[in-house]
Amino acid sequence: EKGHKCKLQEGYKHILLPITYNLVFLLGLVLNGAVIWLSCCRIKSWTCKAICLVNLAVADLFYVCSLPLLIASYAMRDRWPFGNIACKLVRFFFYTNLYGSILLLTCVSVHLFLCVMWMVVIELLPTFLYAHTATLGDCTVCYDLTNPRNFRNYFPYDTTLTVSGFLLPFVITLLILCDHT
Repeated sequence: EKGHKCKLQEGYKHILLPITYNLVFLLGLVLNGAVIWLSCCRIKSWTCKAICLVNLAVADLFYVCSLPLLIASYAMRDRWPFGNIACKLVRFFFYTNLYGSILLLTCVSVHLFLCVMWMVVIELLPTFLYAHTATLGDCTVCYDLTNPRNFRNYFPYDTTLTVSGFLLPFVITLLILCDHT
């Protein structure tokens, strides 16, 4: 209908967001501050886990730093009396946390993926038990997987290897490709 205006009801955010953001601010400041302080004062050797944890805590502190002004703004019914520079800083801190956290978690995921990849490679160690040479007539052959007499013992291992090393990665790749088309 022409001229009809839909008035958006957002009154809840002027109560709910200041309360929630106050809680997040207090917990975030204390806990992330503690992580950074303990890491700087107590860690003797910086492992990959420690570096990731500190980076995530720093990214979270950027977000925490944006909250006091957001709390005040929502409590004042979306008014922003803090000026343009404060607005830019709050949005910068917010997006630094958002994208910094995403990129950091992506790095952690890649790192874990590499660990999983090497765990699959480790499952290839039984190859040393199954692969061997044998003489057939006047020729020496190198069995790729196992000799025919040992096939019954080899079959469960080969099936597990095929599922975890080929079928599962293939299905995951296929699902990812289908999801992006």
